[in-house]
Amino acid sequence: MLDPLSKADRYRKEAAKCYELAKSASPPFLSGFYRRIAVQCLFMAERELKLAERQHSATSHDNDG
Repeated sequence: MLDPLSKADRYRKEAAKCYELAKSASPPFLSGFYRRIAVQCLFMAERELKLAERQHSATSHDNDG
């Protein structure tokens, strides 16, 4: 299982790919489709980053005492 930071990175890379596909998509309706997927991937990356922060905070807090 991938850690949250790795997942976030993977989602950001997929978002970039979808954004590039959106720029040259034909027929035009596919451009919007790819852009929506890119945005969704960015939201998923953000969720993974927040999860990583919570895990780091919990680990740091557990180590404090």
